[in-house]
Amino acid sequence: MNAELTDDGYIVTQPGGGIGLTDGERAKLQEIDNKVDLALFQSHTSDESNPHSVDKEQVGLANADNTADASKPVSAPVADALASLGNQVALVGTAASAAQTAANNALDRANHTGTQAPSTLSAGGAVSGDGLVWNGTIWVPSRAFAYDDLLSFEASKAGGENYNATFLLDGAYSTYEWAAAIASSTAITLNRSVSAPGSGGSLRVIDARVINCAGFVGMNPSREYRFVLTARGDAANVNVHGAYAYCRFFDADKLEILSHQAAYTGSTLTELTSALADGDTVINVASTANWNASASASLRSLVLWRDIGGGKFAYTGVNGKIYDHLGYTRYARSAAYNAAGITGTTLPLTVPWSLGGFPAGTKIANSAAGSAGLYYLENTLIANGDAWTVRVSGWRKGVASPTSISLRADGGSAAMWQGASYAKVGALIGYNNESTTEISYLSGLVLESRPG
Repeated sequence: MNAELTDDGYIVTQPGGGIGLTDGERAKLQEIDNKVDLALFQSHTSDESNPHSVDKEQVGLANADNTADASKPVSAPVADALASLGNQVALVGTAASAAQTAANNALDRANHTGTQAPSTLSAGGAVSGDGLVWNGTIWVPSRAFAYDDLLSFEASKAGGENYNATFLLDGAYSTYEWAAAIASSTAITLNRSVSAPGSGGSLRVIDARVINCAGFVGMNPSREYRFVLTARGDAANVNVHGAYAYCRFFDADKLEILSHQAAYTGSTLTELTSALADGDTVINVASTANWNASASASLRSLVLWRDIGGGKFAYTGVNGKIYDHLGYTRYARSAAYNAAGITGTTLPLTVPWSLGGFPAGTKIANSAAGSAGLYYLENTLIANGDAWTVRVSGWRKGVASPTSISLRADGGSAAMWQGASYAKVGALIGYNNESTTEISYLSGLVLESRPG
């Protein structure tokens, strides 16, 4: 059957048009229709204004907070966390400010501008109580410390690589590098009363004396170096004395480099034609042309280099460092062969060979033993009387050529010998002195460096 809902109620009809309800059913439908107002029902279901006045307690939300999110209070844990974060931000800001201040101070120092208190200068041990203090003229040590510690100081307003520890440090001179020189001779004594400005005394030297420092200075071929020597004579002297300042060089193993190990005569480079073994009394080479046959034994030295492959011949140090091709080598002998007896391609040795075996084809050359170091200042004159003489060498940079057989001065250009990783400074005082009683005073010996 079909049912149709009209404004008058429910009418149920059958396909034939007859009414399919009983009177009881019609009465029931009419009762329902009297109770339900369709329009009102539809209006009520769409009403969103809470017509029944339902509150939060009725729905179980009595404890709910109706405060807006922007107005809600912060919990104690969150407040603590925010306070901690604020402290950290403040610390970062303080650190950033300190870093900027340090950067500005460093820039001022690098440019030699600005005014900096000693407390702002930490590089190189320049803080008061930590090595060096500014005395108004130069940096001077504020306390006694080992010479090797002093060598870590590289740059200051004075630009010193190493300061003369005896003259600039307090304490007993016996603990410093000049101790051996002083102990070796009564002609060298420490004198605290005779001192150049900025120094703490001097070495009083009778006659001509060589004074060597015991501390190592690291050498870098890319930097430039020079010596500053401060000395004077004595009023009673008759002669004007000379002075030398020099470096002695050491390899990466801190083994001293001798002149015949660092250079050779280029025109004598040849090779072994037969193997060389310990106990051999002659060396057979491809050519002895230009090899020195003078009476001077020092000029009859030789050097060899081992084949390291790739057409290169070099010395390998104790620590495994491979040195330059045909450069510094400890496969060397001074006064190695006799002038007499050189026949064709045979070199007669002064003593049997003892430096190990070398195969045929090994490179070999004539070298010369000579100076123990490289002079930066050579026979510079110092004044008599109480006037201090300050002598400053020219700046030097780089490594001497291995074929520069005269290494003493090397043309006044090179800063170091082949193979040098370290140096020790030294001085010769009182040269040209014709009297064994005349006096010189050495009050400063500084090897300075700067970027090349």
